Amino acid sequence: MERTKFSLISRNEIKFEYKKMKFVLEEKKQGVYGMGSAVLLHQLDGVTKTFVKTIGWTKTDNHDGEKNKECLLNGIVRFDDCKIPALNYVKSLID
Repeated sequence: MERTKFSLISRNEIKFEYKKMKFVLEEKKQGVYGMGSAVLLHQLDGVTKTFVKTIGWTKTDNHDGEKNKECLLNGIVRFDDCKIPALNYVKSLID
């Protein structure tokens, strides 16, 4: 079984690779007036970053953004807690 290495590239970004494809998890202000924070999964292709999925919310926007049905994890989560669910989501898309 291939082990995936997660690399912290900044305070709010974690990079990982799966089957020679590169991905980045980014914690970014989201929601109503940018008051919340969400962890977004992007695919990297050279310098192009393509949005894939919202993994979870790390801070509420007080408008139920963290309960969004398009979000992978419900409720408020820690940034580090999004790594394994993001990897599993990528695996489900690719495998």
